[in-house]
Amino acid sequence: MNRRPALILAIALTLGFPAAANAASEATAVRQSFHGLKTALLQNRGADAVGLISQSTLALSEKARDLALYATKAELESQPTAMLAAALSLRSSIAPQDLQRMPARDLVAYVVDTDLTRDGPVAAIDIGGVRVERETAIADVVSNRPFPVSQLQFNREQGVWKLDLRDVAYGDTAIDRMARMMSPGSAAGQRALRNEMIFAMIAAQADSGIDGSIWQPPYRRP
Repeated sequence: MNRRPALILAIALTLGFPAAANAASEATAVRQSFHGLKTALLQNRGADAVGLISQSTLALSEKARDLALYATKAELESQPTAMLAAALSLRSSIAPQDLQRMPARDLVAYVVDTDLTRDGPVAAIDIGGVRVERETAIADVVSNRPFPVSQLQFNREQGVWKLDLRDVAYGDTAIDRMARMMSPGSAAGQRALRNEMIFAMIAAQADSGIDGSIWQPPYRRP
């Protein structure tokens, strides 16, 4: 009786088990990082949150800060909706002299500590399936309410899985979809509606009202 095929299959299965076990272990680690970040956001623990977001996400925070400090209306309106909203929110809620002194990590910690993140959408989501490919993982978003993306990306940095928000920052938003629905075929109309909806959102969150002066940058670019 030829036992070689059975032996080869057994060897292949044995060699495959460590890889499968490692993938499952990494998927578990991704879920743990997500739940750690979610808890930090909901409990306003900025230092913990900073440790669980990727370098690319910190770079997005730095870009939003610079837009808040220096960008003209034209520059702001050229940004994706999420970045425009982030920049105007920072401009309306943090004194420019304070914002100018904050490196990206300090800014993220401050935003989380002071609940500027408005964590309602975060509280309503979880992650389901996780697919790991070397240093990147993609997790399916599970939510009973609208969320900007259906998947979240994580990058492994220094052995820790960290959330990468580039897809959220540059992706299509509910505001974009609403503007297209209300003003089909008109880019100018959609832009005006987008601005109105962002203004309404920021005004609802701000301690004081906002007006057209928010388009004026507090500083000229150095």
